[in-house]
Amino acid sequence: MPKADLTLIQSSPTEIREMNLNWFRLQLKDLEDSTDGIPMPDTHRHNTEVTLGSLTFARVIEIINGYTVTFENGSYAVNLVGANSNVGDKVNVNNVSVRSQNSAGLISSPAIEYASFNGGVIVDANSGITGTVFPRGTEQMKVNNISDAIEIADYRGFNKIYFYSDYTLGASAELDDYVLQGQSHININLTIESAAEVKDVVISECTVSGVLDGGNSLEKCIVGDITYLNGHVHNSALTGEIKMDGNKDAYFVNCSMSKWGNVPVIDMGAAGQDLIMIQFTGKVKIKNMSGTNKIGIGMAGGRVILEDTVTNGTVHVSGIGKLVDKDGNYIASGTWNGVTIYNELISEDTMADAVWDEETTEHTTAGTFGKAMSDAGSSGNPWATPVSGNTIPGTFGELVGKKLLTLAKWLGLK
Repeated sequence: MPKADLTLIQSSPTEIREMNLNWFRLQLKDLEDSTDGIPMPDTHRHNTEVTLGSLTFARVIEIINGYTVTFENGSYAVNLVGANSNVGDKVNVNNVSVRSQNSAGLISSPAIEYASFNGGVIVDANSGITGTVFPRGTEQMKVNNISDAIEIADYRGFNKIYFYSDYTLGASAELDDYVLQGQSHININLTIESAAEVKDVVISECTVSGVLDGGNSLEKCIVGDITYLNGHVHNSALTGEIKMDGNKDAYFVNCSMSKWGNVPVIDMGAAGQDLIMIQFTGKVKIKNMSGTNKIGIGMAGGRVILEDTVTNGTVHVSGIGKLVDKDGNYIASGTWNGVTIYNELISEDTMADAVWDEETTEHTTAGTFGKAMSDAGSSGNPWATPVSGNTIPGTFGELVGKKLLTLAKWLGLK
C-alpha cells in the first residue's frame, strides 16, 4: 500500500495517516476484475453495513486465501477506519504502526459523514485524489475533478461545490441548479466552457469568465469576459466584455469597475434584453443595442459611455455621474443617435444648466442671492449708466473717474 494513497491527518509530532477500509476493498475489487486478477483467488470477503433499529452497524472486511498487506515502509502510523477487519492480523511488519479499530459495537454514522462535508463537495485540481468513497470530497480528501464531485454530491444530496484552486468546467460539468463557491474572487479563477451545463447556477467568490446558460446569479465575483448573461450580478467588480442574451433582463446591483483604465463593456445583444444597474460606481460602456430595449442605470458616481452602435431603445440614467458618447461629449435628455434619453444625472453640466436656466421669478425672497441677481438684472445696462454723479470720495465711481482723468492728461487729450 503506497504511502501517498493514504490520507494525511497529522504531520507532527507524529505523522499519522488514515486508510478507509471500504475504499481499500474497492481497490481490491478493481484488481480482481483486471486481466491479471481474474484468474487469481478472491482477496477478501465483505459483509456490508446492516441497519438494526436506528443504528447502522459497520461493514466487515476479511482478507482471505493467504493474502497479506504491506504498507510502504516509513516512520508513520496508519489508522484503519470505516469497517471491522482482519487487516491488522495480515500486515507484514515493518516500521509502520498499524492501528486497527475493531469493535463489536462499531457503528457507521451517515449523519457524521454528512456533516463532515460542510454542506458541499470540495474540488482542488492540485490534490491528485480521485474517486467517490468517503472521505473523498471532504476537507480531508479533496477530489481533483468535477465528475467525482458531482457523483458525491448527488449521492449525499448536496447541490454545492467548493473550489480550492483554479478550474475549467467542460462537458463533464452538468451543474444546472448548483451553487459554485470559490475561496476568494481574487485567488480562484473559474472558466466555463460552452459545453458545460450551468443554467440557473449561483456562483460566488470567483473570478468568472466563459459561457453561461442563463438564469445565473453571480455574487461577490470579478466578472470577466462573459457570454449569455441574464440574471443577477450583485456586489461584484466588472472587467472585460459582458454579452447579454436570452431575451431576459440582467440586473447589476452594487457593482463597480474592477481596475482603473479597464472600462467594462456591456453588449446588449442587439435586441430583446433589458438592463438594470443599481448603485454602479466607475465607468461602463454600453454597445450593440438596435431594438426597443430599455436601460436603467442608477449611478453612485462615474460615467456611462454610449457607443455609436446604440441606435434604438431608451436609456434612463440618474444619480451622480455623467452620460457621454464615445468621444466624451455630454449627452442631454432628448433624442441621441435614434435613442430616447432621460438624463437625470447630477454632474457639472446638469448643475450649470439647472442654475443658469432656472426661472428668476421663483426666487423673490428678500435677502437671497436669487433676489439680488433678479434685482441687478432689472436695473438696466450698467455700461450705459452715467458716471458723472459718482464723485463721492472713496467710492468706486470716484476712483475710476480719477484714473480716467489721469490717463487722459497723460495722453494729451485734456
